[in-house]
Amino acid sequence: MPTHLGSLTIYSNRFMISRAQKILIAILLLQIALIGWVYWPENDPVGAGVRLMSDTDFGRVTKIEIENNLGEKIELARDPTANEWVHAPSGYLVTVGKVETFLDDLSQIVTGRLVTQTPASHTRLGVADNQFEAKVSVWVDGVKQEILVGTAPTSQTIHVRIPNQDEVWLTDRLTEDDVDVALRNWMDTLYYSVERSDVVALSIENEAGMLRVVQSEPAGQDADGNRSAAVWGLENGPAGTSFDQAAFGNLLSRATSMRFTEPLGIQPEPSYQLDSPTATIKVELENGKRTLFVGDYDSETDSYVVASDFNMIVRIAGSSLNDLINATAESLILDQPSEN
Repeated sequence: MPTHLGSLTIYSNRFMISRAQKILIAILLLQIALIGWVYWPENDPVGAGVRLMSDTDFGRVTKIEIENNLGEKIELARDPTANEWVHAPSGYLVTVGKVETFLDDLSQIVTGRLVTQTPASHTRLGVADNQFEAKVSVWVDGVKQEILVGTAPTSQTIHVRIPNQDEVWLTDRLTEDDVDVALRNWMDTLYYSVERSDVVALSIENEAGMLRVVQSEPAGQDADGNRSAAVWGLENGPAGTSFDQAAFGNLLSRATSMRFTEPLGIQPEPSYQLDSPTATIKVELENGKRTLFVGDYDSETDSYVVASDFNMIVRIAGSSLNDLINATAESLILDQPSEN
């Protein structure tokens, strides 16, 4: 029995904590609590739930401008005649409902989670007056309001601040994508698209001359259900040659669907060089046609000005147009005629 008690005493002593260890644990817990107090967003007991923007009647908003940290901007304006949002100054329509959702999110930003009231922290959080991730300007009845959007500590929250105010708040009503100035974020950049099966001919006029490719046999299906591709041929092509169906298939894909990189509006400018286009592309359909005029090339953006008989003037990437601009009849012939 004594031996058993002695063993129990020895076993229990292994789990006894010394006074020094207790002090170290207390210090550690105090440090953790201090870190949490310094860095955890505070709840504002006075302004909690107060809307950050002074005027939230965004039904009277007439213009929005967003600028990113590179100085790039996008400007959107309400068309008073059609009550639609358009890209300014081109007039290109913004995706329906996009602006309304954005304004609703802005109006829901409240002063619920205070991050700091220290101006020295503004730059670090990306909401300094002259060093921000994004600046949103909204005109309500001609009066401008601004909000600075900063870094995102999580995927669902982001820092915001009103200029000339020290407080920085955390909100879950905006994301980095919401203030992206890229056009694709605000509008459908598809310039036009037609079904390949509706095309009956493609004409291209460029520096190399004029070529026209016509459909000699439409796509079909035999009695066994096997599908066959359409057969194309070069109009007035040289005899004794084979037409490159695969090469033309690439041209046809380029010609039947295009996306723009920048809308330019409806008013042609002399600098667009559309009076003497680099290339004219005609897509002939079973019911009608689409004509594209390719003008000025900008090496900095690798894009061409493109006008059409059915849409406004835009810029389209060179990668989408180069094959069409440089197409020649010879490039579509597999076997050149022999010279006798």
